[in-house]
Amino acid sequence: MEKDYKIKVTDVSELNEQYKEAIQEGTYEGEDVNKFFNTIKTFDVAESLLKKDFSNQYIKFDIITDKEKIPLNIKLGDKNFQKGIEHLINIGSSKLIKENINPEIKKDLNNRLGIYKPKIYDEMLDGTFKAIKNLSEVANKDVGVMILEFANSYSETREKFEKKQINKSSFFKEKMNEF
Repeated sequence: MEKDYKIKVTDVSELNEQYKEAIQEGTYEGEDVNKFFNTIKTFDVAESLLKKDFSNQYIKFDIITDKEKIPLNIKLGDKNFQKGIEHLINIGSSKLIKENINPEIKKDLNNRLGIYKPKIYDEMLDGTFKAIKNLSEVANKDVGVMILEFANSYSETREKFEKKQINKSSFFKEKMNEF
């Protein structure tokens, strides 16, 4: 399904160099919108863990629909990208939105701006490992084997951790089970 909107990143000058490598100025359409939001949510969470209240990382971008262009300037580190489109507009737009956003576009954006899911990050890592492995096999078989072993070890460790988390009883889980 083709999106009825696109994201245009207009300014990354207030992002650190590592973030600038992953997010460049330009237009994101179709599946790239997913990648943009997954990446920016990952950076938002990372910034909140690293810098707490002292983050000075900002990104400027526009949400462009058929009817309007919504300019946003959003600070990373406050988990703003998990709070929905209305929140982003309220904190990051200098212009008042006269019309309501198309309900389908709003729903789609809110789905992308939901709670950060570590599972998505794990899937991104798995894809990255596979891509690196494939590239390294072409260049050097030893490097390919090393990457494969690392990826397998990482996957096993992650599975053990997830099983441990499921079986691990916590005060919060016990209270939730009481209801």
